[in-house]
Amino acid sequence: MLWIIDGVLTIVALAPFILGMLGLSSFAEVDPTHKNVLLANLFGMDRKEMDISDAATLMTLLHRGKRPSTLRTLLPGWDMLQVNVPSREQMETAMSILVGSGLAEVDSSWGMLLTEDGERIRRSVKGWQGMRMIPGAISEILAGRQLSRAPLTLPQPVFDAAREEYYDAARRRAERAQRRRSRPRWWWPDPSRRPGQ
Repeated sequence: MLWIIDGVLTIVALAPFILGMLGLSSFAEVDPTHKNVLLANLFGMDRKEMDISDAATLMTLLHRGKRPSTLRTLLPGWDMLQVNVPSREQMETAMSILVGSGLAEVDSSWGMLLTEDGERIRRSVKGWQGMRMIPGAISEILAGRQLSRAPLTLPQPVFDAAREEYYDAARRRAERAQRRRSRPRWWWPDPSRRPGQ
């Protein structure tokens, strides 16, 4: 566990230097597609490992039942797990791996459900270590399986609409939180006053 912490601290320390070499002042300036390639390189992951990791993240958020998970509900969950909103290409690749490998199904509106096989894998991973540990455990399982890819093409307008809706909702929450913080708290007790005053 300590070597993982050391590795993360090393990456955090080197990040400004690496961004400076790229002529960038912050990680936010990196294009979403290149951002994930940069992260993969920083963590020593190749493209295949990164794709499996993305498929595992998506699988963590899916379930089996009658109501499929939509892009609008998957993007916030992905951001919560990875602290990063995926690119269209990432989501498309993750979908194609899960569908092509028989672990998930996608409908005409791009809603997704786990198959029986996918649910069995998902249930085999316990979340007692925390939600963010689940994708890593699923990645290890997927890496040991024969995976295929379905010929899916997630339309850019469909993905953009879901992403903008998520961003808009996040902005509204931030604005509400800011308004609450800026209100005068006239009911807050004055620590200098004694009881009865």
